[in-house]
Amino acid sequence: MKGPDTAPVPEIGKHPTPEDEEKAEIHVTLARSVPEAQHLIFTSNKVNQHPE
Repeated sequence: MKGPDTAPVPEIGKHPTPEDEEKAEIHVTLARSVPEAQHLIFTSNKVNQHPE
């Protein structure tokens, strides 16, 4: 019985493929954007609860 096909594990010392670099760039972009979005939502909710 054979298990499901999985992506190959990157080897140490090999250069990442362009696809791997794109995935890393997307991850970094999301990692930066999510906290910013959470802050904006939190701030917006505070303003909506206590308009001046």
